[in-house]
Amino acid sequence: MPPSSLNGYYQQYKADTDIVAQWLELTAKEHGYQGSNSPSASNPAATRGRRKGKAGKQAQATTSGQASSSAAMPGVGPKTTHIIKTRDFEPMATHIAGCSEGVSIPRYFARALDRVISVRKTFSARLASNGVQISAESDKSHSFFVEVLEKVREVLQPLLATVQVSSVSVAAEAATPETASEQPGELFHNLFGVLEVYQTSSQFEKQPDAVPPPPPAPAPAQTAYVAEQGTSAMDLVFAMTALLGDLSQLRAKIMELWTYGDAKMLDLASLSVATNTAFELARSLEEDLEPLFKEVGGTHAFVTTYFRSLCKALGLDPMAKEQPGDPYNLAAYDVADHCFINTLTLVSSFTATALPSSAAFQDYNGKFGWYDEALGGDGVSNRQRWTQDMTAVLELMPDLSFLVSNLDCLSVVDEITRGVAYQIQERRKTTPLWLAFAVQVYLDILQTNDQVGDALEIMQEESLKIKHSLLDVPEADRRAVLRAAGLWDEDPIWAARKLAVAAGFLPKVRSPPFKFLRRNPMYCGLLVHHMRTTLHMEGLRYAAAPGALVGVVQLYHVLRREGLVPEDCVWEGLKTLWKLQGNASFFVGNLPTTKEAYFSNYCLSIGTSVTHWAAAQSRRKTKNKVNVHSANRRNLKPLAHFSLAVSHRLERPGARAPWSVTAVQEVLSLSLTQRFTDSRSHIEPEAKAEVEEAKLRWAALLPAGLVHQVAGMVESEWYFLTCFNFFTMHNEAWLFLERLQAGLVAGPGLSPAPPPLPRGYSNAQMLPFVSGVCFAAAAGQSLDRAQTVPTSDAPLRTAAAVLQKFVREGHGRRMDDDSGREVEPDEVQALRQGLDLWHLDDKGRVGDERYNARRPAGGNEDIEMLMSLLKVNMDMNGGGSGGGDGDLARLLQMLSSM
Repeated sequence: MPPSSLNGYYQQYKADTDIVAQWLELTAKEHGYQGSNSPSASNPAATRGRRKGKAGKQAQATTSGQASSSAAMPGVGPKTTHIIKTRDFEPMATHIAGCSEGVSIPRYFARALDRVISVRKTFSARLASNGVQISAESDKSHSFFVEVLEKVREVLQPLLATVQVSSVSVAAEAATPETASEQPGELFHNLFGVLEVYQTSSQFEKQPDAVPPPPPAPAPAQTAYVAEQGTSAMDLVFAMTALLGDLSQLRAKIMELWTYGDAKMLDLASLSVATNTAFELARSLEEDLEPLFKEVGGTHAFVTTYFRSLCKALGLDPMAKEQPGDPYNLAAYDVADHCFINTLTLVSSFTATALPSSAAFQDYNGKFGWYDEALGGDGVSNRQRWTQDMTAVLELMPDLSFLVSNLDCLSVVDEITRGVAYQIQERRKTTPLWLAFAVQVYLDILQTNDQVGDALEIMQEESLKIKHSLLDVPEADRRAVLRAAGLWDEDPIWAARKLAVAAGFLPKVRSPPFKFLRRNPMYCGLLVHHMRTTLHMEGLRYAAAPGALVGVVQLYHVLRREGLVPEDCVWEGLKTLWKLQGNASFFVGNLPTTKEAYFSNYCLSIGTSVTHWAAAQSRRKTKNKVNVHSANRRNLKPLAHFSLAVSHRLERPGARAPWSVTAVQEVLSLSLTQRFTDSRSHIEPEAKAEVEEAKLRWAALLPAGLVHQVAGMVESEWYFLTCFNFFTMHNEAWLFLERLQAGLVAGPGLSPAPPPLPRGYSNAQMLPFVSGVCFAAAAGQSLDRAQTVPTSDAPLRTAAAVLQKFVREGHGRRMDDDSGREVEPDEVQALRQGLDLWHLDDKGRVGDERYNARRPAGGNEDIEMLMSLLKVNMDMNGGGSGGGDGDLARLLQMLSSM
């Protein structure tokens, strides 16, 4: 049985309690138990408190989406939640133990029961030994829950004795409680150590009951059985400890990844996407716990109380401030750092007073000093460290405020900007813990990354390189990419403040240009990621619409198969395109091997039906009419699916639900599947096992491990986005076709007065079909069976000569050469974007023949173009009667007018 997805520590603990409750309930009922614990109106489903504002709309949208998904799945209906009360556990266990029929206890139940008892008992002991005080009432409630579970285990012991459960350190409850901690690090180590039973080890993953899924509920009922939720202070403290444990793991993993980045082992975009994904996961984990903390004022209020309790356990008075302006007793800085109190305080102090109407004109005046980039995170005293944190955040928040006021102009909206937008626009009085965590990670990266400003330089270099690849692309087709690559050519924050000074809103501009990007490597990386994905998708549209690449790839295949070009004549870029896209993007069925098959496969690829090539008696009803089947038309597939999914999320500034652990796992799985799936939606058979293995591996990861996998996935897609440029590939193919056209019309026997093009078509529209003329001549065939085409290999020989010269000139390696080229700013000065992008006025597309050639086509339209191309010469000469160099010359003569 495949493992279910692992979530955060608390989610796994809650899953264990639900497993115990569900098994007891279903097994007892199956054996005739008639207790009071049955679904009724008195036992309603657990629900969350009503959310307001954007959060309410977001939650409603999310719920609707989930309902739609459930409705679409066969056998899956809306679920009801049945809450199983703790007091009923023991009676159900007693009934099960007394059954005359033998009851088999599954290993996953025994494992979950042991783990819950271990965690709850050990956690209570750790709190007591470290001096963390819990109310007597709460301790009594906690003791009752543990006693019930131990009683269940005792009652079922005869049955449990037959179950062999893998030993994975569940004996922590028997360990001697830790001695009282004297340092914050020791205290958190002791508390987080309780959660280690939920960490995955290589040994644990191999156990058959490693990630025990609960047995499925009866299909007709679709009832979710959950254990009664404890709400005592002990329950809240445990939940907060688990959440902080998850955030601590995420924080450590992010810093580990950025260390790899400093060593050039990971690309900036990979690091940034992984970091932003960690913020989403943190938000998802916290929102799962919202109902639990709602009655005590939310996570903001409770983590503040939690922080003060830990301070007292360490012998510190949190409110014994050394100076009046201190947020707390700075001797407790390390405790505050673990609880994210520092950034929670700083973000709240700003967003509580920021007004949406004046967000664009916020500025920090230096009242509390300025962040020291040279010192970074090397402050010796707690006061130095706090001052560095405070000034860095106070300088950051006005910049974020500007972005919030210009959300519609942004190319990417990272989670920090999105979170600050929620705070400012909805005038929230409290700050979610995940946002404080995200800002703390911003500080970690800023203060431990020795090369402040390097990310900005990388981003600017990427922008120059992308612009250079667009120099010979029509204006209309490059507009979206230029916007992505040039949005930050000028610093809009600095420029806006200059305007504010001129208008009298600010006294002066206090910060240099690009300070926001210099200090925000993650945002620079997300900009790089967006540039690359925009280049990829816009280039794909640019290259796919005319259909030129289909004909060029097929022609390249024919020339090599017929031995018309030497082995060393390799068009590297086209070869790479073919490999990445697969045969299905260019051919119908198997690769053609005969001249007749070359032509018929090409015709199928542009939209003719297979029935058109059936025997004559099968075509009597349609006579010589071309049968169309648009689904045959070949299409290019997008690459780098995970990166594209991330980019799509980053482009959307509105409220939305965060990615959960399960959602990230699903997108990773889908992306890997798509990598091995061709453009006709067929997955490579040999790749199925690899995909399934990856799914199991991802399902066994905690959030921090999943973030590492996200970085690896984006890194694995790096080549698709940076080294393969569809714009360049199409332009090279277009240039080749233009040369082929010129080579064909320069042949002997052509009359000096070429015939006109078919009515209604331009040269650019007809050029992609030049390859089809070569195939038709070689096969001596036409789509119109009544039309005779002279048979000749001369066009293919001409194509071979053009290809060899084309490759010798270096066009075969154009993409590889461009990807490694350093571009100077003056080379692309003409493409530099101004500040008008922040108030974009769409003037519409510019007329350009090359753009007109790229209008979507398919089926009838493409077939009519090719038929017109083949037929025009026949019409001018009274029809084709057959063969010879003269007829070949007349067939090719029309190309000279294109």
